[in-house]
Amino acid sequence: MNRVAMRNKPGCPLRVVALAAVAASCISAATAAVTTTGQVATYPGLFTLGPGDTTIDTGVFVGNSAFGRLDVNGGSRLRARAISSADSASGNGIVVIDGTNTRVELVGDGFSDGILARFQVGAWGVGSTTVSGGAVLDAAAQAANCLGVGHVCDTNIGNGAGSDATFTVTGAGSQALFLRGFYVGRTAAFGPPGDGFLLGTPGGTTQARVNVLDGALLRTDFTNIGNPPAGSLATGNERSLNTVLISGAQSRWDVTGGTIDIRAASFSTSLHRNAWTALDVVAGGTLAIGGSGDVSNFVNLTSGGGRTDARVDGAGSNISFSAQSSVLNVGRSLGSATLELRNGGQLNNVWYMSVGRDASFGTMTVDGTGSIAHVDGSATAAANSGATGTAVFDIGRGGGTGLVNVVNGGRIEVLATTATTQGTALSIGRDAASSGTLNIGSGGTVLVRASSVAPGTSGEAFNPFVRIGRDGSGTLSVTGGGKLLIEGNAVSAVANTRRTNLFIGGAGDTISGGRGNAVISGVGSEVRVSGSDAYIGVGHGPLASGNLTLADQAKASAIILGIGNFGGTGVARLTDSRIDLTGQYTGSGEFGASLAVGAGAGAVGNLMLINSVVRIDNAAGSNSGGVTIGGSLAVAGGDGSVNLSAGSSIQVIMQPGAGGFTVGRTGSGVLRLSDASSVDVGNGSFFVGRNSGSDGTLIATGGSTITAGFVGVGRNTVAGGGTIDGGTATVVLNGATLNAQNVVIGTNGYLGGSAGSINVSGSVVNYGIFSPGSSPGRFDISGDFSAAAGSRLILEVERRDGAFVIDDLRFAAGHLVTLGGSAIEFRFLGDTDPNAFFLSGAFDIASFVRQADGTGALAGLDASAYAGATFSARADAYLFTSFEYTLAGGASFIAVPNPVVPEPATWLLFAAGLSTMVAAARRSRRS
Repeated sequence: MNRVAMRNKPGCPLRVVALAAVAASCISAATAAVTTTGQVATYPGLFTLGPGDTTIDTGVFVGNSAFGRLDVNGGSRLRARAISSADSASGNGIVVIDGTNTRVELVGDGFSDGILARFQVGAWGVGSTTVSGGAVLDAAAQAANCLGVGHVCDTNIGNGAGSDATFTVTGAGSQALFLRGFYVGRTAAFGPPGDGFLLGTPGGTTQARVNVLDGALLRTDFTNIGNPPAGSLATGNERSLNTVLISGAQSRWDVTGGTIDIRAASFSTSLHRNAWTALDVVAGGTLAIGGSGDVSNFVNLTSGGGRTDARVDGAGSNISFSAQSSVLNVGRSLGSATLELRNGGQLNNVWYMSVGRDASFGTMTVDGTGSIAHVDGSATAAANSGATGTAVFDIGRGGGTGLVNVVNGGRIEVLATTATTQGTALSIGRDAASSGTLNIGSGGTVLVRASSVAPGTSGEAFNPFVRIGRDGSGTLSVTGGGKLLIEGNAVSAVANTRRTNLFIGGAGDTISGGRGNAVISGVGSEVRVSGSDAYIGVGHGPLASGNLTLADQAKASAIILGIGNFGGTGVARLTDSRIDLTGQYTGSGEFGASLAVGAGAGAVGNLMLINSVVRIDNAAGSNSGGVTIGGSLAVAGGDGSVNLSAGSSIQVIMQPGAGGFTVGRTGSGVLRLSDASSVDVGNGSFFVGRNSGSDGTLIATGGSTITAGFVGVGRNTVAGGGTIDGGTATVVLNGATLNAQNVVIGTNGYLGGSAGSINVSGSVVNYGIFSPGSSPGRFDISGDFSAAAGSRLILEVERRDGAFVIDDLRFAAGHLVTLGGSAIEFRFLGDTDPNAFFLSGAFDIASFVRQADGTGALAGLDASAYAGATFSARADAYLFTSFEYTLAGGASFIAVPNPVVPEPATWLLFAAGLSTMVAAARRSRRS
């Protein structure tokens, strides 16, 4: 406000009041008296103050240009328009109001005779006022006098730049009551030629202190602490240094909102870049914000570029809001602010809270058992742009940077119980160019919960959503047994959906998102999303990116986990940790417990498990669930990969037919298992390249296992129990085992590997490519095996260290094996020479494919197993110009080095010699 709150009228100098025949030394504190010492004056008009009760229709000026003191004590009464101390640079004024039943009333209209403020301490010089011993300073008396345009009636604790002001209310029953604005630490500089009066030192530093102690009460309409420069002589370099102390049980500063007009209850600090404020609420003190719920009532810790350090310390110490539509910003606009809740300090009934908003830097710390921030209020439609609202907490908003630490048993609760048009939310890095960090450690807890007084109806609260990197950059760290608990207790139904969401990078299915990073580490450290439709999305939504890290026995849980979904990019890494996905989605889009990695056009997801566990329990419901990598039941497309190592496992528990495990459903998926890792879907289905147009790859090594009922490799199931071709699929088992009831390799499917094994209670059916012992090696199959027309069986040969190594396909005893539909291909790897292999005498199908006979011995299959099979050969370094293989006659071929082709004469001689070798070999076998 560019007006001086209290000034001398030009041409009307203040005069000192002479107290005839009364010596200050003769007045004791126990005597009811109004006494003055030094320079004390009244304006307008000359009036005598005291020694008894005094009523005057004028202002009282204490220590205007020299030392002055006013004492009102012992149950005395003083009524005046206003009181001001130290109105000039050389002023020094002290006011003491003390004692039970002592009362000072200020009743000016804030307009007449240029007296705008009812009360000032240190208007320009050095001033102090103390209200103590149960006394009352009532500057809100006869409030109706302040109605009307231009009637200011505010209060200044330090007005002109360069002032030094201290205001103290202390002791049980002591009260100080004020109207309109309560300004602490103003930096005004007025003077000619721009102004007709002089106030403040250009470039000066104002120091202001407010103390509420030992059970006292201070009541104001609204408060600004650390105000920006004002006046024609202000240089902009003025400074404001301010301290506020609220200390002691029952000590209380009430901010009420407009007493005689509609005005929010507000408490703002450091409104200028050169302002600093220290706010301490300690030893059971209270900063209480009231007001009407039809407007936003707020505390802004730094609002305009300065710095604020606020502390709420000790059991019973608190900042509390009593009305709806309450707001607390730690860093509102530029500048920086800190808020510490320590040793049982509390924050209560906040509707909206931000830390680091609008290009500011904000830090909040909740430290110690009993220290708690309750963000659990609500907003009326009148205060919230026509929409009712439940609790919302933003860390880093509008280009700001926010940091929140919850440690040593500290707690933050973001709660909602009523229905509104928006849900309860915690956002970390809310807006573009914003950055937010939430650290939960040493047993700290952050709880975000919605419940309802009307479950199952439209009257219940929306379930909460937490967004780490909504549009900006967000970081979550949960360590040392800390917990992030997200609870959606409102009932979700198809017609009344109530989802509970945690997004790590992202804001929604179709909304462009930001960057999120979450690290959960240590024994007892946990992120738990529970209740209705509980979902964790890592990189969820267009342009969103998310990273989730769990380490050192940390845990996370929900119903559904999506990693890189709806166009986002997500990475999750677990080391010595676990994720539990349990339950059923009951709202629109009904699903069972599920993991989706890389789902949706443009989505990329990656999951790495190192000595870790993912458990998906869908047993209690019939909705389909399980695991999908590369596309999902809900959204088509996407690129996903999952890597299990160091004995990691994924277990899927479900009712028959209610989901399974898919690698490449409608997109591209890759699954890798190593180091004795496992995937177990019980009797459920396991697909690689499930639907047409998909692409799936499974590579299992090092003693890893896959257990399922039905396994489709580029093959899908249809109603009635049949199967159809799916997408492109590759399964490689290198020292790994596939356990199933039935395995079907589709037309575009490939199954191979070395030292791999398949155990089936039913059969393996090949419509595609089966390459046992890849590069080459042994492969074991326990169960029936059949090759459909058009399928291929690839048998490899490689020369290593002077010897030939061939594929060794072994079938268990007692199972039906038919290869009649196969196109069997002998493949010579590297520089292996087919001619030399032929001469070794091992070129016999019975050397490649054998079956146990029940005694442990192995033998070639009966000829009937190959009825209808065809044979071919190819080599990396040789060109087959002809090839024939029969069970009775063996191999007959011509193979020459490739790409060198011999001259015609040489070719004929080579062919003749080879034919002779082939014939000799046939005779040798027949004998």
